Amino acid sequence: MPGFHEHWTRFLRLAGIGLDPFDVAVRRAHFALNRVARRATVVPDDISQPILQAADAVRAGLNRPDIEQAFYRAYSRLAKLAPHKGIDEEDEPGSPLEDALEDAELLLKFAAETGVDVPRDVIEAILTAHSAYKAGDITDSVTAAFYDAYARLAKPFGDVTADSIRNCSSLQTQNTLKRNRICAVSLTFLIAAFSVVTFVADSMSKGILQDITSANASAAALRAVLTPNGGTGTIDPAYVTGDPCTKLAEPSQPSTPTVQSLSDIEQLQEFASTIRNLLGRAVKLNWVVAHWECNPFARCGVPEHDDHLPSPDMLNNQLQLNPALVNYTAEVLC
Repeated sequence: MPGFHEHWTRFLRLAGIGLDPFDVAVRRAHFALNRVARRATVVPDDISQPILQAADAVRAGLNRPDIEQAFYRAYSRLAKLAPHKGIDEEDEPGSPLEDALEDAELLLKFAAETGVDVPRDVIEAILTAHSAYKAGDITDSVTAAFYDAYARLAKPFGDVTADSIRNCSSLQTQNTLKRNRICAVSLTFLIAAFSVVTFVADSMSKGILQDITSANASAAALRAVLTPNGGTGTIDPAYVTGDPCTKLAEPSQPSTPTVQSLSDIEQLQEFASTIRNLLGRAVKLNWVVAHWECNPFARCGVPEHDDHLPSPDMLNNQLQLNPALVNYTAEVLC
């Protein structure tokens, strides 16, 4: 059973008599925490928990340096969280009239900042009650006039109250708004960047589809020119069994088609240009999808810096026309 000395020490702690500065600070912080809670101000757990833990440690006589350090950090943040009057008051709850006077003055300040017209008699009644309360000369008539003026003052603001103004101007609310603002701006930039990439990719995809349609028609027309009887004949076996790209510098055989007019060259050049456009758009679109597809001019799965890439001459033969154009059939097939 606890002895008389322990009971007396506990009583002195509760009464605040003969305590060291830390015990007094803990008691005041605990009362301040209750007062802030009564004002409808949200207190984060990382502020309230160290204070409550310090209060339990003081009551049990088990204080430690880490508890004391955490307490003072939380107490400092509590003072910033609720900078209004009464943060260090004792355990006695504030007078309802005192709280109402403080709230009324806060509403008057808010009305002045927002340009709300407040009747002069309302302002005078509130200021008179505040002065009388500070001087200790408050009377029932002054109190009645104050509450009447307070009700008239609060009516134009609707849902806006002194507590809501305090909460909106608190450090925690400002930090939350700042964090949300940063998240909103970051998300906006991310969505904008994604929209631009999507728009560009969609435009390239539509261009690729149009080029494929055009290239298919050109390929069919060129293929028909290479064979007699309107495309129903056969091509010279020399071009079928070997690579036609190796015959670009060889003169055409008498039995193979040759350039008959400028339109033949223009049609072949247009086909080569379309193929180059297709390749350019496909390479750019492949970059957008993080190289999901392999390079058609390299072996799939082989890095582009590998030796398995075709030679520049081969790429040039497949994408460009030979300026001399000595073998029309080889140019078309290559």
